[in-house]
Amino acid sequence: MHYGARRCLLIRTSLPQSRCLSAAAVPHDHFDVAIVGAGLTGAALAAGLGAHKLTRGLRIALVDRQEPASIQHPQLSPPANRVSTLTPASIQFLTDIGAWPDIAPPRSAPFSRMQVWDSTGRGFIQYNAATLSEVTMGHVAENGVIQYALMQRLRPNVDHMWPATVKALELPPFSPGQQSGTMQSSNAFASLQLEGGSTIKAKLVVGSDGGNSKVRQMAQLRTVSWRYKQRGLVATVATATPNTSALQVFLPNGPLALLPVRDGFSNIVWSTTPAQAAELEAMTPTNFVNAVNMVGTADLLRAAASCTPLLRIRLSSSHA
Repeated sequence: MHYGARRCLLIRTSLPQSRCLSAAAVPHDHFDVAIVGAGLTGAALAAGLGAHKLTRGLRIALVDRQEPASIQHPQLSPPANRVSTLTPASIQFLTDIGAWPDIAPPRSAPFSRMQVWDSTGRGFIQYNAATLSEVTMGHVAENGVIQYALMQRLRPNVDHMWPATVKALELPPFSPGQQSGTMQSSNAFASLQLEGGSTIKAKLVVGSDGGNSKVRQMAQLRTVSWRYKQRGLVATVATATPNTSALQVFLPNGPLALLPVRDGFSNIVWSTTPAQAAELEAMTPTNFVNAVNMVGTADLLRAAASCTPLLRIRLSSSHA
């Protein structure tokens, strides 16, 4: 019941016991880690490496095609459509790196109950935070809010490189059983050529540039992918009563999920057939809300108004 986070892959070119680079000992374009993609995954890794005592001395390059957008104050507009569910483990990580205060309510919404059921039957599964002696089961936050908080935690050892596009990736020769060169040896580095002609070198390359990762393709890492014969429609709605539950009902054509977001709004993710998705997209906001309420049951909070245009997502899966 979450989406939006980018997939990540690692390409290591040297042994992990190698010492980190010293700014005074190597050229300015040499890095311990080059992270391509400054979305949720890339920003989280950069912030996490900077916060941990064993890795905060690493020289890191964070590369992205565009400058990450600043998040607006929550009071200025309805919540955005792209959100992520943060589990207690994720919240602990964000707390450890100092990012959680910028994500915690009122910028996110907690949920204390989760219920999943089938619209054609009477059975259901329900989880409640109280049974675990917890106050909440997690929080839902806009991806932009999370990314903004992560970017604020980047330390001076992270070089921001944007807008910058990686045009080519060259990996050093690999010989099984033979150790890589020292940190100062050019043979130990991967080389990333950026648009415009500049080049950076790194001991570790991280591809966090999305499901269609160019870094993965340049590294010739094989994947198995397929598309589902469904479309996902996402919208932010107001509900008739405040929502503190994560709800999901399985309909004949696919699941409909409702997640609480800030300021009393809820996020809807409706997965269905392409034909029904086209019908829903053609509806007015009022008719879309009526369609949501029509397929829901008493367990699904009634939507009162649609606040954002529908976001259409192709549903697919990919495994490296």
